[in-house]
Amino acid sequence: MSKKKVVFASNFMNHHQLPVALEMNKIYDYTFIATEPIAQEQVKMKYEDMNKKYDFIVCSYENEENYQKALEIINNADVVIFGSCPFEMVESRIKDNKLTFRYSERIFKEKTLIRKFHPKMWKKYYSNCAKYKDKNYHLLCASAYAAKDYAWFGAFKNKTYKWGYFPPIEELDVDEVFKERENNSKLKLAWCNRLIRYKHPELAIYAAKYLKEKGIDCEVNMMGVGYLKEKLEAMVKKYNLEEQVNILGSMPTTEVRKILKQSDIALLTADKGEGWGAVVNEAMNSCCAVLCNKFTGSVPFLVEDGESGMMYKNNKEFFEKLEILAKDKELREKLGRNAYINLSENWSPDKAVENFDIMINSIQNNKEIEIQSGPCSRCN
Repeated sequence: MSKKKVVFASNFMNHHQLPVALEMNKIYDYTFIATEPIAQEQVKMKYEDMNKKYDFIVCSYENEENYQKALEIINNADVVIFGSCPFEMVESRIKDNKLTFRYSERIFKEKTLIRKFHPKMWKKYYSNCAKYKDKNYHLLCASAYAAKDYAWFGAFKNKTYKWGYFPPIEELDVDEVFKERENNSKLKLAWCNRLIRYKHPELAIYAAKYLKEKGIDCEVNMMGVGYLKEKLEAMVKKYNLEEQVNILGSMPTTEVRKILKQSDIALLTADKGEGWGAVVNEAMNSCCAVLCNKFTGSVPFLVEDGESGMMYKNNKEFFEKLEILAKDKELREKLGRNAYINLSENWSPDKAVENFDIMINSIQNNKEIEIQSGPCSRCN
């Protein structure tokens, strides 16, 4: 029996997309179509250019021959997922009622309502989405808020499914992780992301200040680079937190994971501007007790509040829950263990592809999708 032809078309291959791509390549006749070269921002951060590394990748941007080849592959595929891809590359197959998934984070990341009423937004999302509401055209949500955003335009009613980013799962001896943390001489907290406004790195420094004022000895390790670095360093000096806060800069993934595994609490503070937030996956996989902004795209999918992490919706809740976690070692361990189990069992790359296969078979055979949770379960 021949393998299903599955295509994923997006801007470029990256370390977040690769694990699922490798899993799909095992069971499908799989092609990743890269529509752009790797972003210069990622080059500066020393990310690997993966577009030329794998034989299942077609770079449609290189020349007309590759572009036409990509169109042929898309039109002949059994299933197509498309993200950052020109709509004209997939439009004809949608019109022909061939199974197609738009892969998207949330649309409305700004706090203003202007975008919701802007004529260009309505034209774009009606023409590319709602116009085809009766076609075999669905939404893979890389944010817990994507389905609601698209519903604003009347798109994808009863056709939205949980998806996201799936970093590699590191298999750990969980008991050993917590045993190693017994050697911590003080409470260790980790913050990892770009040092930019909507990621709110300042909250990690305010956390150190708050805990110090409460008489709790702590160490906050901040990993990442960005334009707020000097401002954050000035904050550390202003509040005399040189003994509590380490701004470590950019670090290899292996070092980030090492620090996360040593940390009692991971602070995940990005607001609604964060489409997904793969660091949430990584912190949960590292057995951290995660304290998360509930408006980060991945958080309502990955975290069960009070069971596999803690959510907050404003700064008042952030400090209240931070203090609870700082003072309750048993709670931290419970949350960290449950976080690791949830990621390993429900949000691994292989589980995502397993569920994806169940979902597309159900859709193609006109059957109810029986996935109750995790990737490809329905987004309500």
